[in-house]
Amino acid sequence: MCTVSNPSCAMPKNNGTTSFGRQTTDGVNSFVLADGALVHFHSRNDIWVDLDGSNKGKNQVCHDIFRFYYNNTGVIPDGQGAADNTSVNENNCTAWVIRYDNMDYLKCSDLKFGGKTTCK
Repeated sequence: MCTVSNPSCAMPKNNGTTSFGRQTTDGVNSFVLADGALVHFHSRNDIWVDLDGSNKGKNQVCHDIFRFYYNNTGVIPDGQGAADNTSVNENNCTAWVIRYDNMDYLKCSDLKFGGKTTCK
């Protein structure tokens, strides 16, 4: 479990773009897994996961940070209900990765849910 004073537990803070700045005051709702992934429970029933921890990687949504929601039915990847022909974006890339088992949206821009799902 994390404490506020531990910077390796600080979830990067959204600054209005896909890039994240540092948020060093909110480690109390976070924990670090054995592999270094940071899991942060936000106050709005959402869970942010930084796969390589807060001190490594790009700290960008859809690159190494992904969002899930939780409610009384379980944990739901952000974008789970994306309609066919919807483009991949910050609000549905978590569901994309789980559904299509790739991050090809980082390489090509013409991918759509229910349509073209890989650059290959």
